Amino acid sequence: MAREKEIEKLKVNYDTYSKPDIREEAECCEKIFEYVKIDSYQTHLIRSFEALISNSMTQFTFYSSILRETRFCESLSKEKKQNRKENIKET
Repeated sequence: MAREKEIEKLKVNYDTYSKPDIREEAECCEKIFEYVKIDSYQTHLIRSFEALISNSMTQFTFYSSILRETRFCESLSKEKKQNRKENIKET
């Protein structure tokens, strides 16, 4: 529920910015939100997107940040799977 409120808050602000590609970036963000279900990552993404809108972060930095966080989440997932396999072997 909190995620939806944060996204809605961002949507309200989209039309107030003059960047021509802000709508595309917003849609990209929403797609990422749909695929990523990790709360801390969502919080990070919202903050990054707000920084991008306020021009305190470049588009390159924003997408680099998304990529870095996505890889981190994937590595955590792989680590959990590996630990699970090792635990099964031990028993």
